[in-house]
Amino acid sequence: MDDLFRIHVIGKDAWALGTEDRLARFCLSTFASIVENEAEADFIHTVDVEDTAARIYRGDFVPTKPIVGAVNNHPTRLVEWPGFLHTAQQYMSLVPQSSLAAADMDRLGISYPGQVRIATDAESYRVLPRNEPDFVHFQRQIDIPDDVYLIGLLQRDSEGRDLTVPKRQKGPDIFLGLMRLLYKRLPENTGKKVHVLLGGPRRHWIRQALEQHAIPYTFVGKDILGDDYPENILDKPTMCMLYNMLDLYVIPTRWEGAPRQVFDVLECGKRIISTPVGIAPDILSPECIFSSLTQGVDIIMRDIECGFLDEFVEPGKRRIEELHSIESVGHEWEKVYTKLRASKEEENLVVSGHRLGGQSLASCCSGAWRKPFAAVLENTRLGGLRKEYFPKHLGLQVTNGRPSGLLGQLGKRLRQQGVQITLQSPYERSVLIWNLPLEKSEQQAHYGDKKIILVLDELCCTNLLYNKAGEDYPLLAKAAVTILTSDIDLIRLQRAGISLQNPMVLRFPPDPLLFYPTRFPELLTEQAQLKEDDSQSLMLLDPENKQQLDWVESLQEQIEVSCHAMSMAEWKDFSGVERAAFARKQSFVVLLAEQIDRTTVSELLACGLPCLYLNTLHEMKSLIGMAGLGVDNIKEFVNGAELLRTYRESFTSAISLPSLDEAALVLADIVYDLDHSL
Repeated sequence: MDDLFRIHVIGKDAWALGTEDRLARFCLSTFASIVENEAEADFIHTVDVEDTAARIYRGDFVPTKPIVGAVNNHPTRLVEWPGFLHTAQQYMSLVPQSSLAAADMDRLGISYPGQVRIATDAESYRVLPRNEPDFVHFQRQIDIPDDVYLIGLLQRDSEGRDLTVPKRQKGPDIFLGLMRLLYKRLPENTGKKVHVLLGGPRRHWIRQALEQHAIPYTFVGKDILGDDYPENILDKPTMCMLYNMLDLYVIPTRWEGAPRQVFDVLECGKRIISTPVGIAPDILSPECIFSSLTQGVDIIMRDIECGFLDEFVEPGKRRIEELHSIESVGHEWEKVYTKLRASKEEENLVVSGHRLGGQSLASCCSGAWRKPFAAVLENTRLGGLRKEYFPKHLGLQVTNGRPSGLLGQLGKRLRQQGVQITLQSPYERSVLIWNLPLEKSEQQAHYGDKKIILVLDELCCTNLLYNKAGEDYPLLAKAAVTILTSDIDLIRLQRAGISLQNPMVLRFPPDPLLFYPTRFPELLTEQAQLKEDDSQSLMLLDPENKQQLDWVESLQEQIEVSCHAMSMAEWKDFSGVERAAFARKQSFVVLLAEQIDRTTVSELLACGLPCLYLNTLHEMKSLIGMAGLGVDNIKEFVNGAELLRTYRESFTSAISLPSLDEAALVLADIVYDLDHSL
């Protein structure tokens, strides 16, 4: 073995990343020496780029060696971490571990020295003989009903801080929508019933949801009312037996690092389908990938009928064996490190002392004792008193206004995190500016030495791109943090050459007082009555587009639905209250207008409306996700409308929008970080 490289590995935690740490050490050991002391290393290798970047950004970690970061999550989600993009690009060489991650980094303009696959944990999982005594005994204990088609979901689904809230990333709501639609479409004479197998900690949300909709399931674990982590963590031998019991495993996640279930299930010789996330498209055959609820249900129903997914198990296992073994992945890492070493020597990038770039020693050390402040204050009694009686003051200025209702609700949630919105208070050390002020020449004079948190929403970014006037706005250069409300806007501004200071993405929901009817029972009752009496659809289209008008006419001729067609201009003429009231009377929405914006779609989703949209509206797909259907032609258009009308509630189950509580928590952390950097 060639020991020219000395690598220090960091980023391990007590849950999933423990596996990543162990496998990274195995892979790197095929060509390098793993050292436990950073001072002895040539490189630092992190398996948790989010945490490493956050620690550097806060000043908790002062690296003295070049850092190589394994990116196994979607980079468009990593930019949601405060300071990640700025810190990672300055201090790390990021290495994507899937084709999707590499494509995301290309879109974001992040260079990388190569792509390296994720290694499989092959020794932990295998095909078990059906007569193996321990396996037979285990199955008797679980007591799954006879003659069922067993579908597995063995990953967490609830947020740790609130077990009643589904974890958006993991997509339990997508799984619920899939099961609800499957049960409605599954013929009674199929000969088999579907049963769900759950296991592991924090499965509270999906268990309650399945019970609510009378979908039979078995949970493997202790029935603990509160947080069952770590009590219900399943060891790998148990997981192996559970995988071997299944007919099918479903990965419903919205974004993902691996997911390692792709390896584990295939190593156990079992069928698997997945949303197009992480490594799934690199390993699974296209027939095993679903991008809509109807596509997923079609795959499952066909497999129940004839078991066609069996033919894709062995090809998947071969790809894992050939491309994801320790030796193969180790060889890929060796190429990356060799390239980085050559680049380091050529450019004379010698890292020494306590400084790598833009962050000074004083800045680093000043934060070395700190942790994310909002998180600390959240979990201590002293912190609670501190938040209540001695909040941080945050100034606010709104230009081309975001609805005051949203900012009012945001202010209430910030106050719970120990941040008080104020107007020109002498105690303000930071100011939140929503969109660029119109007075360009006087912008900086108003704020003095205050740290500026600049939010650029969709409309503001569109205006910047249209006017190509980034250099005309001094605040763009003065901002301590620049928040975009979508990665799409971040990419557009970067490609246009508009420079942003410390950019990040923070996704905001629509005004929760207007566009969340599920919080008002009387509105739900009214909405349900309307659905029983009449299927209605809002159609946002371009009135001058003859093809769109023909499609709507054909739709009305073939299915029973009342269409309310209007242009985007007409829709925007309504007030927020009027838009919300009108949307609540609809069964679903049709999106045909070329100029439709993400804010409008978010409002409609928040009102519980699944969406039928043209696939040419590329930006809408990631926002709508499984809560709708994309179409390419008139036949798909009519069929899609019929599906949304008939199975509306299944698609509604998969609606998921950002939480204002999450946005407030992130903003509070930013305020505390900026306050203590002064």
